[in-house]
Amino acid sequence: MIVSSWRYHFIGIGKVNQVIYAIDHATMADEAKTKIKAELRGVRAYYYLRLLDLFGNVPIVTDFANTELPANSSRADVYAFVESELKAIMPDLSGNIIYGRITQNVANTMLARLYLNSEVYLGTGHARWQDCIDACDRVTGYKIEPDFFTSFLTKNEVSQEIIFSIPYDGKQGTLGNYLSSMSFHYNQKWAFSATGNYQWSANGICGTPGLYRFFDDKDVRKKSMLAGLQNNKATGTPVLMANGNVLDYTDTIQDFTIALQNEGVRLKKYEVKEGEAWERDHDWVLMRYSEILLMKTECLIRLSSSALAQPLIAQVRSRAGLDTPAEVDLQFLNDELKREFLFEGHRRTDNIRFGTFFKEGWNQHVTPSYMGIFPIPNEEMAKNANLVQNPGY
Repeated sequence: MIVSSWRYHFIGIGKVNQVIYAIDHATMADEAKTKIKAELRGVRAYYYLRLLDLFGNVPIVTDFANTELPANSSRADVYAFVESELKAIMPDLSGNIIYGRITQNVANTMLARLYLNSEVYLGTGHARWQDCIDACDRVTGYKIEPDFFTSFLTKNEVSQEIIFSIPYDGKQGTLGNYLSSMSFHYNQKWAFSATGNYQWSANGICGTPGLYRFFDDKDVRKKSMLAGLQNNKATGTPVLMANGNVLDYTDTIQDFTIALQNEGVRLKKYEVKEGEAWERDHDWVLMRYSEILLMKTECLIRLSSSALAQPLIAQVRSRAGLDTPAEVDLQFLNDELKREFLFEGHRRTDNIRFGTFFKEGWNQHVTPSYMGIFPIPNEEMAKNANLVQNPGY
């Protein structure tokens, strides 16, 4: 997975650089080139923001024609590159909402993410809470959808909460949108369809023990997980596993090394439909307006303005069917982040920022600080003698 993370990001960066190179040598007006390249540079900045978070010290490559093997840049330099790119392209991006495209709203959301994690990326004393708030305030035109699951429908492009997503359409040949099938049990298809008309599932991804119980029963977001006994849609009797036992997803995992096939709750945040293809048609959500509200909430709490933060987090909790206390603190917010963005790829970053990533937990010993970033894969080191391994590895 670490190798794939490195390669997919740099493959994306390489493709962006290639298209920018082609545009630079194309016959079109300079103004048109600038606007197209602004969006491409925004995509590249997104890749580098992810690499900054995952690997820290990575090569900055922007010239497609340069064939020299690149060396690492420091994490601070990658941070500065992402910030400068997003600021530089901002005037040339659209100020309107354009679904699935890099706009000023998307760029400002990326800046807010960057500033929120500044002390992680640059070290203690480099907090930029107010800059994060300012970036959040520049994100406009969105709202909290009354129904939490509108953003996760098969036709989720109707959501007015989605700031940025990856548009998918299986009939158009898009690839990679099969996470749900990686989670469900092999025989889950019989609970979804009376005829078993559902894609094969891998039984590979589940929630950690206690995740389901962490949610209040009144919290509508609890339905993001599939738990409990699964009944055959045709017969009404329990679905059976290969060993003859009933398929009953538990909130416990007794032993990670020999986990039973039904242990651990499963991902069901995105709409599931009978007859779905392996490649789903829902768009994969990368940024939602609730994140803007909760980033601003966190910054206000850290700036000792929790009274101003309370109404923001209350919008998110009210939509979930929950009340909000008059005073909110960082622990309360951290718990809310876990509930709101379950299975959306936020938790590792949040855990590192709050420090919980390094503490002992289920199936995890105390984690040394250098593991806050991943190692550069050995395969990549072997191909490029200019790369230097991250500290500690």
